[in-house]
Amino acid sequence: MFVGASATFAGGTANLSGGFTFETSNHTIQQISVTVTGFLPCDGTYDSLASSLGSDLGVVDLTNSADMSISFANSLYAGAPDPMTFVQIYNSYLNAGAGHVDSLSVTGSAVPAPEPSALALLGAALAAFALLVSRRNNPRSARISARA
Repeated sequence: MFVGASATFAGGTANLSGGFTFETSNHTIQQISVTVTGFLPCDGTYDSLASSLGSDLGVVDLTNSADMSISFANSLYAGAPDPMTFVQIYNSYLNAGAGHVDSLSVTGSAVPAPEPSALALLGAALAAFALLVSRRNNPRSARISARA
């Protein structure tokens, strides 16, 4: 997910939120949803993957016919917080018809979030550990177990 992500352009600042699911086992992006606000006419939800290569990510907002390229400091394969280094947005309404604007500065990063299945597994392990500890600390349950 994006944390504190924004890109400043000559015409204003775009705030980025949302994120993407990166599958580290085969280095592919499974799902993506990046919302841009504060920079018309580029506001929208970019939820179609155009490309993903190393430290670059390309996404498309099909509703507004806009493309966005986001570059990161490190390869997306690293699985660690990764600062954004550059954002470019393509849209026919931008830059007097030239079609694209480049960021003058960027802040924020993409921070890996645990997959839901990993969280469920962690929760089950913690619950089993808590049950084990409570049985050891409860003398009554120990007597019942000894009788059986």
